[in-house]
Amino acid sequence: MQHLPPMASFSDKAACVGAKSGSILTYRALDELANQGAYLLRALGLTRGDVIAVLLDNSFDIFEIAWAAQRIGLYLTTISTKLSEADISYIIEDSGAQIVIASSRLAPLTMAALQNKPHVRAFFTDLASDDILNWRTARAPFPPA
Repeated sequence: MQHLPPMASFSDKAACVGAKSGSILTYRALDELANQGAYLLRALGLTRGDVIAVLLDNSFDIFEIAWAAQRIGLYLTTISTKLSEADISYIIEDSGAQIVIASSRLAPLTMAALQNKPHVRAFFTDLASDDILNWRTARAPFPPA
């Protein structure tokens, strides 16, 4: 069995590189964002075996959210951005998702899909509304370690 080197040995290397922009997310940054996300999800009351759903555009957000979910034993349901409001609503309900994290571009679709689901909390990745919090702002106060 091969063991991975300690995180410190590759923490400043690129974990993700944006194809068009060339922007880089290092392993250290990914690790820190995932830690903050995991603390936030725990603070929201989620425990091992609970479900979160994501409705995200192609971005680095999926990596930090997936790592955060994995760290605390959550199931992650990914939802296609090409589905209808009814299909998204059904997947959220059927999966048992307690939280939905969506790209801000998909705000109208997300809000429509969440109608009549007061038991589901929602976040947008980079904006907020009267009913939905900003994911990045909510995770920022939590420790990165």
